[in-house]
Amino acid sequence: MRKFIFKVGLFILATSLISISSIRFPVKEAMAQGWRPNLVPPNSTNVVEKKNAIIEEFHGEAAYDNFGNDVSSAGDVNGDGYADIMVAAIQNDEGGTSAGKVSIFYGGPLRDNIADVEIVGQAAKDYLGFSCSGAGDVNNDGFDDVIIGVYEDDTRGDGAGKAILLLGGNPMDAIPDAEFFGEAAGDSFGWSVSGAGNVNGDEYADIIIGASGNDQVGFIAGKAYIYYGSASLDNTADVELLAKAAWDRFGKSASTAGDVNNDGFDDVIVGAFEAGNAGEAYIFLGAAAMDATADLTMTGEFLDDDFGSSVDTAGDVNNDGFDDVLIGAPVNSENGLGAGKIYVFNGGSPMNNVADVKFKGKLAYGYLGAEHSIAAAGDINNDNFADIIVAAREDDAGGNAAGRAFILFGGSPMNNVADVEIIGEASEDLLGKAVSGAGDFDGDHCDDILIGATGNDEAAPAAGKAYVFAGCL
Repeated sequence: MRKFIFKVGLFILATSLISISSIRFPVKEAMAQGWRPNLVPPNSTNVVEKKNAIIEEFHGEAAYDNFGNDVSSAGDVNGDGYADIMVAAIQNDEGGTSAGKVSIFYGGPLRDNIADVEIVGQAAKDYLGFSCSGAGDVNNDGFDDVIIGVYEDDTRGDGAGKAILLLGGNPMDAIPDAEFFGEAAGDSFGWSVSGAGNVNGDEYADIIIGASGNDQVGFIAGKAYIYYGSASLDNTADVELLAKAAWDRFGKSASTAGDVNNDGFDDVIVGAFEAGNAGEAYIFLGAAAMDATADLTMTGEFLDDDFGSSVDTAGDVNNDGFDDVLIGAPVNSENGLGAGKIYVFNGGSPMNNVADVKFKGKLAYGYLGAEHSIAAAGDINNDNFADIIVAAREDDAGGNAAGRAFILFGGSPMNNVADVEIIGEASEDLLGKAVSGAGDFDGDHCDDILIGATGNDEAAPAAGKAYVFAGCL
């Protein structure tokens, strides 16, 4: 087994096969010698060959844009056969103070770091893009689509929130094709958004939207909504999922779960980080007539762990035909106060609620597994096992709150040892504030990964930055 460690700005490679942990290779110096990030550094005969390095960097436009607050694969929005990505800058001021902005970058061999589509917030302090996600192909036209949360939108009341759906096309435009709204003031509808897969088996991709401030069950109990895709879109929820009790904050995180029981219907997972004091997450199984009853409940281990702050599909990490799920508990303190912890639960028929893999944060106050900081990574080492990427955005390995991300390869069984570590460039970069699989962004038939660093100062103070790292380890 190989283990790689990369410090963004420095190339650090370590392996249990060959002891080269002392090798440090400055990227700018390397490139001046003709090396490119996806190649082995020249004259390095001791280095195990690899292709995981930065293949593209993207920067925020202005100071305090917080570019990289959320990042996601967009699928293939323009139908050119290459995966595309999206990066949010929630405090971008183009549409008003902190109106927010989301940029879509097309992938491919001729890619660049200039946004191809820009979706701009329409009002001050909307924070458009606090959450953003690929939606799949909701209208089944052959182009993937995207969903963006605007949780502070005031259309239906102060902070009721909304989400916007933009359909892919060639060319794709920046005009929302559907809008979805919170029910009442303070709902924070759009705090979480995600593609839901195809939960009802009708060949159209569906979406899920969380409203963690909804009061239907009780004060800030929370709620989540599933909208079925179709050729003629509407904004009426098809399934409404409710919290169990007041203060649960159900819907703070929501995502597709993949098909955890392998019945041909995709499933969803919703987190409620305040439920039961330690936090909970719930799986709702898809069906032709999907219901709103949770089919499985996963519970945090310790008081105030904030288990369920983040949830996502993990893909099929053990390659058994059942998709697996990933849950973060960023305040877990087993490895130090606020070091954080993530859990992988393997799918099955039936699936159980006992975690199969547990991975702890390395340093106190790193907050491993906070919102937006866990994701399926695809199969980045091409071994037919899905991999995951998780991050501790305030980890101090590279300086105070520089941030650190970890890739764990799937396996049968999967273990809890990080195979790749990526460390922030400088103090307060917050690398790993958001992470995502990027699909095959560069067109080399290997899955890539996407990482946001909202505090990066390279373009301007806290303008932010995002990186795509190539796969094929």
